[in-house]
Amino acid sequence: MFEINGVTFHEGDHIRFPRSPFPQGRVREYEIVRISPSEIQVSSNGFRYNYSPAEVVALGATHATADRATEK
Repeated sequence: MFEINGVTFHEGDHIRFPRSPFPQGRVREYEIVRISPSEIQVSSNGFRYNYSPAEVVALGATHATADRATEK
């Protein structure tokens, strides 16, 4: 589990990065493959990407659909 501002993310969740520096990255949907204390691995279109927790926060990770979010 990973948390950003009271919203939790779990392996298998589908997310977006609305603050991605690349336009296609802002609309692409990613699936969280693995969460560890130092890394979050996501996949999209057959490619895997590794981000630090700080990078995921900076990219503004949000659930791809709001009804999947777990608010605290």
